[in-house]
Amino acid sequence: RNEPGRREPVNVERCVAAAVELAAHRATAAGAAITVVPIGPDIRAMAESTRLEQVILNLLVNALDAVGGRPDPLVVVEASAERNRVVISVSDNGAGVPEALRERIAEPFFTTKETGEGLGLGLAISRAIIAEYGGTLEFGPREGGGTRFTVLLPAAPAEALPEAAE
Repeated sequence: RNEPGRREPVNVERCVAAAVELAAHRATAAGAAITVVPIGPDIRAMAESTRLEQVILNLLVNALDAVGGRPDPLVVVEASAERNRVVISVSDNGAGVPEALRERIAEPFFTTKETGEGLGLGLAISRAIIAEYGGTLEFGPREGGGTRFTVLLPAAPAEALPEAAE
């Protein structure tokens, strides 16, 4: 999608649930379960729900690809509110991102996947979407092995929460 980024309070719990539902078939095919650490219904970010779901889905698909073929595939989604921002993370216990590739991983058309399995645009698009909302997309090694992607977004103002858009 190439729409301008509308910013409104969005329910992060619902965005995560929608993305997990869309990734469920792929998770089953990979022999993995996606674990969602309970997210409070009051965690709301300033974004647009469909585009935030797109980012979370992309991170889930990448994590599922990373754990494919592992005997103990693990993909975990967490979200929390910290001061004036929302933190959403997707982590996996795959092989991790080699240090030599870390600088290039979010470049457009860069991919570590086999030819025909990916265009190398998912992380670049996700980073651009999050930046439109005044946030950042970061990644690094997961404690215990694998990778952890973290989305940082502005939190919805407290006064916007009761009548926030769903």
